[in-house]
Amino acid sequence: MQEIRHILLVEDEKAIREAVAAYLERENYKVTTAVDGQEALDEFDKRHFDLIVLDRMLPRVSGDEVCLTVREIGRAHGSVCDNSFHSLISSR
Repeated sequence: MQEIRHILLVEDEKAIREAVAAYLERENYKVTTAVDGQEALDEFDKRHFDLIVLDRMLPRVSGDEVCLTVREIGRAHGSVCDNSFHSLISSR
């Protein structure tokens, strides 16, 4: 049996967050969502994630700040995917 990978998905726009989370869950990933940078940091403190999918333009704490904090903590065993969902969706 293959281990289920755990992804932290950080996106402030509800429709995008729900669509991406649904897609990842259909692909058998465990997904935890956060709506802003502070919530992402709070979730990161609670558990291990294999991947963080992170919007750069977030309220409260920016995606760039989240990325820097995760790197400083040094507990990022997986990868941080710095992404702009807006560009991805509008390019289609």
